[in-house]
Amino acid sequence: MLIDTHCHLDQHSSRGQADELIGRAKSAGVAAFVVIGVGGEEALEEAIALANERSEIVATAGVHPHDASKTSEQLEARIEEVLARPEVVAVGEVGLDFHYDLSPRDAQAEVFRRFIQLAKRVKKPLVIHTRSAPNETLEILESEGARDVGGIIHCFSE
Repeated sequence: MLIDTHCHLDQHSSRGQADELIGRAKSAGVAAFVVIGVGGEEALEEAIALANERSEIVATAGVHPHDASKTSEQLEARIEEVLARPEVVAVGEVGLDFHYDLSPRDAQAEVFRRFIQLAKRVKKPLVIHTRSAPNETLEILESEGARDVGGIIHCFSE
């Protein structure tokens, strides 16, 4: 069985494309999907809605490093709330992206640290994005005790 462990079907469902994409993936042998809930509250809610509507979909919840400087206490509280739901299976995607630097590096690191602690509180694994920041990512993972929850590194450039 093949599983797409990182997809953004939430970005297509409002345009009516999600069903077509799921159908094409299933034709190619993909049986299940992990929809990554990042990009603000609207995208998060759409990812959860897809997981509620389709048994072959689960969701995650997090703040992409590109958006670290735009996150809010309200969004982070909502993410913590939805992580209690069984169809939301992981925290992320979270991490560091020093290639594009769309958010200041210190903001990325602080949000990453907070979400590792959140993952530990809710006992769910991490979906980690790291680009051009291997040493910094490993240092934060180690210092925050991410080993306690585990996870996957989805994007890495080294």
